[in-house]
Amino acid sequence: MKKVKLQIKEDLLDIDKVNSFFLDKTEVLKVSESGKINFDIIVDYFKSNYKRRDNRPNLYGLLTKEPNIKDWQLRYVGQTKAKDIRQRLRAHLFKRNNRTGAKLASVNNALENGLEIGIKLMIINPEELRSYYEAKLLNLQELNLDWNIHK
Repeated sequence: MKKVKLQIKEDLLDIDKVNSFFLDKTEVLKVSESGKINFDIIVDYFKSNYKRRDNRPNLYGLLTKEPNIKDWQLRYVGQTKAKDIRQRLRAHLFKRNNRTGAKLASVNNALENGLEIGIKLMIINPEELRSYYEAKLLNLQELNLDWNIHK
């Protein structure tokens, strides 16, 4: 049988664009108010920006910052099917799902310590590549993702 090898150049997959997006500390949606998560902020954001279910983000980041500091710190990156993104964010930020390893305890600890919580959202198409980009981000040392337990 003949061997077949498919070699795809990483520059064709725009990994630099994904890295730059998550390294950029602007364009963060703040989802905490008065030391609590306000999930209505996320619901309203999705209603305004993602009308179609098939065009929702599937790669996301959780960030924290001191209230009077401008720069956010990326703490966690994850991926999910686009249709499940709101449910996944809810598990991380509001209502833990023990089965998924959600970061609710880390989020609550950050809130108790006076930090604000924000999210970054990105759409990856085709959706099957979302795991590839998550893995690449997890290996990017300069991100210092201290909430990702599978670094």
